[in-house]
Amino acid sequence: MRPLKELFQFDFDFNSNNNLGVLTMLRLILVFMFFTIPLTSFGGDVNGKIVRLSVRSDVVYVRTDPTPAEKSECATNPGWDYAFSIANETGKATLSMALAAYTSKAPVTIKSSNQCTHYSTMEDISYLILDPH
Repeated sequence: MRPLKELFQFDFDFNSNNNLGVLTMLRLILVFMFFTIPLTSFGGDVNGKIVRLSVRSDVVYVRTDPTPAEKSECATNPGWDYAFSIANETGKATLSMALAAYTSKAPVTIKSSNQCTHYSTMEDISYLILDPH
């Protein structure tokens, strides 16, 4: 069995055709990284407090303080920052956490999904984290 040092030791001669496999692998890694790392800025992620909640039909509207510094192009609503559906168990759990954060004035971290599918002018919540005091 070869020592680990030998397994991870590479000698490159960039003028040699023997390194084509390694160079191809490096190119594939770079292409993979290019397509997996987002090139656009994230939408309205925020660390703050929930200052306003509203439930209409099966959609919850959320206002935070501070409001997100950067928003997706679709997020143009001046009174509300986020929306999410409570038509499923995840949405109901998110509502429970949002209500707990609102009533206790606890800080939260909200990650936007960068889409406005639940309401056309408010960003959808991807996830919510109830931060400790």
